[in-house]
Amino acid sequence: MKIHGERYRTELENAFSVAWRRTRYSEGGWVSWPSRTSGQYARLLEPDRNVYFAGDHLSYYIAWQAGAFESARKVVTDLHARVMAS
Repeated sequence: MKIHGERYRTELENAFSVAWRRTRYSEGGWVSWPSRTSGQYARLLEPDRNVYFAGDHLSYYIAWQAGAFESARKVVTDLHARVMAS
């Protein structure tokens, strides 16, 4: 209700959600890091020269669009800082 307000009640006819982890052949769609403090996770957050990685799997919101946005924002911010420093 906080995001959509009254329209949620008056304009939404129906909705559904999917438990993707329970959907056949989609079981491996999400990463599950053993630890975000391990070197593997931190290494993926760093660019390799001109290659930057972004995606929900590189955020604390795995399998959510919010995670993808957060990750993309981090990469864009890092790129901006890199350009401004050069």
